[in-house]
Amino acid sequence: MFTGEGPTSADGVVGNIKIQKGTEWGVALSEAREPQLYVLEAKMGSRLSRNTKSTSANGEEGFHQAARNIACIAGVAYRANVAVQNFDGRFYVLAPAAKSQGMLDVIQSSVEVIERAMARSSPRHMFRSNEYSDSELFVSLVRKVASGSMLVTWESVLTSLEGFEGVDRIKAFYASCRAVNLDRSQLRVH
Repeated sequence: MFTGEGPTSADGVVGNIKIQKGTEWGVALSEAREPQLYVLEAKMGSRLSRNTKSTSANGEEGFHQAARNIACIAGVAYRANVAVQNFDGRFYVLAPAAKSQGMLDVIQSSVEVIERAMARSSPRHMFRSNEYSDSELFVSLVRKVASGSMLVTWESVLTSLEGFEGVDRIKAFYASCRAVNLDRSQLRVH
């Protein structure tokens, strides 16, 4: 979306949005009365990235994957000139319970990571432009998005589907995905 790293992909995007193919951002908020943007990152065999490519320079800490997504969500709202109190933006991480250790801490540290980047004398390597002239508004949007962001386990989703037709097939598919990802992780050199 907007960090110096170039385009990013989300596993899922839901909300009152319009898709803008071929643009730097890819999405914009629609003219809905209730501006809303939820971004989903689904994990199976990996954790959230601790330092995304090209967002650190000169040994400075860069954005981790959660901070980058939260900043992008806030950036979409900022560009739409949405009032903080009217915006419903969230970042969700969907992960197996066994891989979720520490992920909530990473999500919760996002505000601090973004504020440190904004406080740097030249955070140009983090942002493609200096369009965030009202950094207080941007950081307020970041805080709002981060406060609603959360970690959800695949297992809790499967439990919530109990009683629905086809849930056994979904559970079997999940088990095979976990097995494939477990096999891959054992092949990696640690």
